[in-house]
Amino acid sequence: MKQFFELEAGYLIIALFFIVITYIVTTRSFMPKGTLKKGMMLVVPVMFFFIGFHYYITTQRMAKVKIAFLNGKTILCENRETFKGPGSIIIKKSAGWMLNNGIFSKPNRNRKFHSARCVVDIVKN
Repeated sequence: MKQFFELEAGYLIIALFFIVITYIVTTRSFMPKGTLKKGMMLVVPVMFFFIGFHYYITTQRMAKVKIAFLNGKTILCENRETFKGPGSIIIKKSAGWMLNNGIFSKPNRNRKFHSARCVVDIVKN
């Protein structure tokens, strides 16, 4: 459950924003009766479906990245450490990287990388 909130917190806040906007708009005096119920029955399930689908896709990608890393394949992760240099960083087990609880780390690097923001490099493998 902790992983769900860690990965989807931003999307949950955005969904809550849309639900609040739907509530505000559908409760105005100029809206027909029953609009609140219809609006909420449309918006809430759609938001939860997309958040759940995103979580499913992300966790599946994380599992593939973990398997590929353990098999010695090259992994590419987003590098938002600085705006200078490459936009991604190359991670390999043979280069001293470790994977613990979905987090890539290396002893001589301060920055850690979450496997949710990584993909298997199909060019180098």
